[in-house]
Amino acid sequence: FFAYNNGIAATASEVETISAGGQLYLKNIKNFQIVNGGQTTASLSNTRYKDKASLDNIFVQMKLTVVEDATLASEIIPSISRYANSQNKVSEADFFSNHEFNIRMQQISRRIWAPAALGAQNETHWFYERARGQYENEQAKMTPSQKKAYVQMNPKSQLFDKTMLAKLENSWRGFPHIASAGAQKSFKRWAETIVSEWEKDDSVFNEQYFKNLIAVLMIFRFLEKNIPKQTWYESGYRANIIVYTISYFNHLVSVQWPDRVLDRDAIWSRQRLTDMLEKQLVMISEHVFRHITDENRPVINVTEWCKKEACWEECKKRRFELHPDIKNDLAYIDNVKDEEETGKGWQREQSAIEQTIEVVSKGADFWKKISMFLFERNLLNSKEMSILSIAVQMDRGKRKLPSDKQSAVIMGLLDRARDEGFSG
Repeated sequence: FFAYNNGIAATASEVETISAGGQLYLKNIKNFQIVNGGQTTASLSNTRYKDKASLDNIFVQMKLTVVEDATLASEIIPSISRYANSQNKVSEADFFSNHEFNIRMQQISRRIWAPAALGAQNETHWFYERARGQYENEQAKMTPSQKKAYVQMNPKSQLFDKTMLAKLENSWRGFPHIASAGAQKSFKRWAETIVSEWEKDDSVFNEQYFKNLIAVLMIFRFLEKNIPKQTWYESGYRANIIVYTISYFNHLVSVQWPDRVLDRDAIWSRQRLTDMLEKQLVMISEHVFRHITDENRPVINVTEWCKKEACWEECKKRRFELHPDIKNDLAYIDNVKDEEETGKGWQREQSAIEQTIEVVSKGADFWKKISMFLFERNLLNSKEMSILSIAVQMDRGKRKLPSDKQSAVIMGLLDRARDEGFSG
């Protein structure tokens, strides 16, 4: 079993065991994840709940890896998944699922409601599928009426995943040649960028970021639907045309109106594109098509040509005048930056609240162990000891809870304890 990794491979951040009758039993598992064996688990679930069959005599072996160091979990767990799935084809995107970025995007996508579009009565979610199959899995145990309500709130037309997100970001940021390089290469480049930016300032990735992202997704979906309707379209290269159109439009705006950018927040609020923006995008898409299929292109294969940075550089040199009325779809960069700063501030507050919740959820007994561990090793100063004592005593009667700032200090002390070998 351990040699060939058959059965199920899973991870957890913490486990509690008990001994009974000479056997060791799992009592509690925290942050349990199946990293290999999802199909086996789904089959057993269907057998039990859908087919109503007994599983009394069914046994499946499991290898459970406990990763106690939270700071290393985002690195170790994807690696465990990678090697546990070595016998199956698993995309790079699957290994990025557990990064904090994806978890936050999933949380925002379930929390934030999109305004009702023109003619619609209900607000909806744009459903971010952090891991493959989430959208369908969440409906698995629902009744028909529950499923109907769920789909109404989470329409399938508003479902998107990590590889689509990567394509959108690479297009908007001016890398259409990378977005054209295939889903995995595009994703890998984007994921590396996100990890780097997250480490610098994770507050950038907030609700405003999500709204802006959806605005680009609406542009993508519009082009996806309307390019095939154009008389010039020859049933090929649609994906390349779309990503180049988005990049080129953004570039044109920056050249003709350096102090402005597309008002993506307005697109989110309307949940649709304006007629002028739609007309401009279609015109640009034809312009892009003429460029990538130009008979004088240096690479014969159009798809391969689109993957070259030279293709994008040549595209930017081509002249195209945006209609003056497109200014109505633009916002001043300074105003957009103000919105982004507001979003970052809100995200910092949200993160602080989440830290306080985590401190409280761990309970006073846990923090007492941390306090003793650090005190015995002379790793606490008087101020830190005073703050940590709030967490130690918070279960006693009407003792106050730690503030958000105090919770940040307390969670920092937990990291310090783990760095010194604490594993409780």
